[in-house]
Amino acid sequence: MGLRFRKSFKIAPGVRLNLSKSGLGVSAGVRGARIGVNSRGTYTSVGIPGTGIYSTSYSKNGRKSYAKSSLVPTQTNANGGKSLLVIIAVIVGVVVPPIGLIMACIAIIYFYKRSKSPKYQAEQHIKKAKELFKASMYDEAEPLLSEAKKLDSSNSEVDYLLGGALHNQHKYKQAAPYLETALKLDPTHDDTIISLANCYFNLEQYNKAIPLIQNMPGGWESNLKALQLLGLSFASLKKYDLAIDVFKKAPLLKRNLDSDLLELHYNLGLVYEKSGSNANALKHFNKVYAYNAGYKDVQSKVDSLKK
Repeated sequence: MGLRFRKSFKIAPGVRLNLSKSGLGVSAGVRGARIGVNSRGTYTSVGIPGTGIYSTSYSKNGRKSYAKSSLVPTQTNANGGKSLLVIIAVIVGVVVPPIGLIMACIAIIYFYKRSKSPKYQAEQHIKKAKELFKASMYDEAEPLLSEAKKLDSSNSEVDYLLGGALHNQHKYKQAAPYLETALKLDPTHDDTIISLANCYFNLEQYNKAIPLIQNMPGGWESNLKALQLLGLSFASLKKYDLAIDVFKKAPLLKRNLDSDLLELHYNLGLVYEKSGSNANALKHFNKVYAYNAGYKDVQSKVDSLKK
């Protein structure tokens, strides 16, 4: 059986300094309700005095699950522990100045050591990279994320972000391994699946892209980007009937065409043309032409098929 060591010192009214095998901690409050910071993070403890019944909960630090609609995963605020420790130190400093000074010195040493740790430095690189993502500066985010990967290879965000940075620079061969690792960590993340499938498509690895999209946990039928990739992958393998079946699952009857639907009608026209169905090809090219006559080479497609 392992031995446990814990010692608590009252350093001011309602404030205690806690020592244990895992490190130093500080807590403040009254009997039955306390808040504090220790080596595990920020916590709150609530209980019924004299009964031995209590509950302790730690605040969540680090990464939330990936945001489905963004290339950049969201984060919780990891500075809660810092802020609470500073507040407690200030309170103690006012009540008992000598103890407050000692706590301030301990805090300075702690934060200095933390700032030099590889894990902390990796987190700072990731934070800067996310800001660059927002400005679409993927080429500048890439070296930061590569360095973060070296500093902390266990960070689950790095592979996703680094794969995304490379993918968005069209470096598909380099991006694929990172996105594959990210997908193992979160197999339900649609953005990762679509980005990886797009890498496979551009690398002409159609037989990898097809099952990846077909097995999307949320389904591919309602996701136009996934639908496009699946249809184009079948078309690239000259399986035109399968490609047409896939494209037909899109909302083709919509009058207002966004960029995805415009591209879809154009691609469906190309597939019909390659399959020898010129009348159907012309129908979809005409729809694109009526909405945007300058779209790609749609004008020449319409002119050639009318002859």
